[in-house]
Amino acid sequence: MNRPHRLSRFALLALIALGISTAWSCMRPVDPQTAQLEIAPAEIRDAAVGEAGILLVWLTAASMAVDPNRSYPVIVACDGAQPRMVPATLTLGEVAEIHLVPDSSSAGDTIDVTIASHASISPVVAQLHVTEPIALREELVRDASHVRDRFIPWIEEEHPELGISDTTVWTAVPVRTHRLVVMHCLFLSENWEMAVWWHVTTPPHDWARMYLRRRFHEPSPSWAAEIHSLLEDAAPAALHFTPELIR
Repeated sequence: MNRPHRLSRFALLALIALGISTAWSCMRPVDPQTAQLEIAPAEIRDAAVGEAGILLVWLTAASMAVDPNRSYPVIVACDGAQPRMVPATLTLGEVAEIHLVPDSSSAGDTIDVTIASHASISPVVAQLHVTEPIALREELVRDASHVRDRFIPWIEEEHPELGISDTTVWTAVPVRTHRLVVMHCLFLSENWEMAVWWHVTTPPHDWARMYLRRRFHEPSPSWAAEIHSLLEDAAPAALHFTPELIR
């Protein structure tokens, strides 16, 4: 008569233990957020059809538990633009570039770009305001290249540690292409992003400026210079402030 009673007690104890274990599992966070995505800029207001709008994405630690060597996947979702991310994954301290080339059918639209990663990391959203293609792209790139090359010899002489010289290979990325008076263009080398912008007018107001951002390491420019007058052939000089990211 006692054996069935002892089995019932053991079963009851097992059920109690299972209940405690289940309750504890529900109370524990499955995968707490240890890192968060950052993006710059939050919007690009003049994303010309056929040209790359470049967003910067990086991770910041949300807790001391983040493994600095862990690599996080990054997924880009958008309709109306072709995305390409470099590099394809992120670790702490890296800054990835998302190149977004709007389709011709998106002219006049605003595109939402959602960047997601691990399930424990909240996604971020940026916007592209798509504009018409550039009318005179070759002329813009030619003029921007002349401005860039005015800075190169000075950079090479004054800051040889940057590794920039007249043999550095650059790829042009026109930006803010529908603005007048002040023209803009980005140039990408293997290691650097250089932005140049200049005031299309007469001396002494025909200034030109540039900044440098170390690609894949810096989320914002770290060094800048200015030519006070292009037509007066003024020598470059370091700026006393660092400009904001140009997109």
